[in-house]
Amino acid sequence: MPVVGLPNVGKSSLINAILGRKVSIVTHKRHTTRSMIFGSQRYEGAEVVFVDTPGIGQVDTKLGRMIFNSMKEYLASLDEMLLVLDARKPEIEKFEEIIPKSIVVLNKIDHVSKPKLFPIIQKLQDLNVKAVFFTSANSGDGVEPLREFLKDRIKDEPEHSYDPTPEDVVSFACECVREKILVQFEKEIPYKIWVEPSVVKLEKNSAWRLELNIYVPKASYKPIMLGKNAQILKAIGIAVRAELSAKIGHSGYLGLKIIVDEKLWQRDYVYQKLGWMKV
Repeated sequence: MPVVGLPNVGKSSLINAILGRKVSIVTHKRHTTRSMIFGSQRYEGAEVVFVDTPGIGQVDTKLGRMIFNSMKEYLASLDEMLLVLDARKPEIEKFEEIIPKSIVVLNKIDHVSKPKLFPIIQKLQDLNVKAVFFTSANSGDGVEPLREFLKDRIKDEPEHSYDPTPEDVVSFACECVREKILVQFEKEIPYKIWVEPSVVKLEKNSAWRLELNIYVPKASYKPIMLGKNAQILKAIGIAVRAELSAKIGHSGYLGLKIIVDEKLWQRDYVYQKLGWMKV
């Protein structure tokens, strides 16, 4: 089930709330998600696979343009999706073409009075929306009815399974590093980095080892991200290692290294890895 919407409307928070665990990184900043993130929920033999997608919005960068154009094609190919709108400012006019095939989730309802929701609901109904739900992903309000609706919806679907792979764990680790950097730093630094594994050792029931390279396009970024005596990078590593240990089920080693690559965002393989450029 693809989950789509504008940047910063709470798509990742909603998926995490539905699943009851963290699969997508969440920050207060726009464009936190920049690649497809998968998470699944089993329901009595059936399973819903949620796809967290980047926010749909034109951005004046090569990556932003690729995501925008790819998402337009992706949305046109879908038969059904969860469309997340910010109840405070739903901007329905931007999604009129896809609303008839959407289950709309009006998120952040804890910031809106009920009378203000009535005209929004009427407009959605006029556009033949499939269903409307009201949630606050942060508090969990309204999430259970949505979860039950999705559960009932897949009862007649063919049984299938999505099993997390070692690649999913590595992707989660890289995304967690990005999340901590997004929270720690302001302005351009968080959006200019690229995280990639250099050493991966993930064996069942044994200590894991991950070494991740954090690529930055400017030499001036490196001392800022390290901090005095590398304290900032160490703190990021400690936080990410704790999340990974909880996800994997046992402790392991996480190494982080900052590498300067001034041509980073000129390299096609970065866009290919993110899934927005075909090989």
